[in-house]
Amino acid sequence: MKESAAVEVLTDLREINRTARALGVDNPSIAKLFQMPQNDNYQKLLAGAMAFYKDSEDFETQLISYGLPANFRADLQTDINALEAATTDQNEAKDIKTGATGEIGSCMKIMNEALNRLRGIVPNVYRNTPSKLASWASASHVERPPQTPPTPPVKP
Repeated sequence: MKESAAVEVLTDLREINRTARALGVDNPSIAKLFQMPQNDNYQKLLAGAMAFYKDSEDFETQLISYGLPANFRADLQTDINALEAATTDQNEAKDIKTGATGEIGSCMKIMNEALNRLRGIVPNVYRNTPSKLASWASASHVERPPQTPPTPPVKP
């Protein structure tokens, strides 16, 4: 979603830039005002788009007279808003993922505490029911990665 929003903003900026260059034949300052922003990150793209939006207000009539649609500024603002929203959504998703990953440790701790309690309770409750004890032994087994001893440092 963020990529497609960025493409829409870039398309808007290229149209404005191309039109400003045409206007720049008679007024070079207009062409200089609407230089394409560096496109190496979304923040620079957004900053450039916001500058185009702001600066285009003074030249709106001229830009429209050179063929831009009458609503080009509204379209640009809509596309800027979409890119900002996509950026916010992506950042929030990263925050949620980071938070969820951080909670794994505390969940594992709670799970291990419950398992340790049950290891004491279940054998007592089902001491006369071997089939249930066997089921418990199978169900409560937790696979762990093999532990390899640390290798001693090599002496030169």
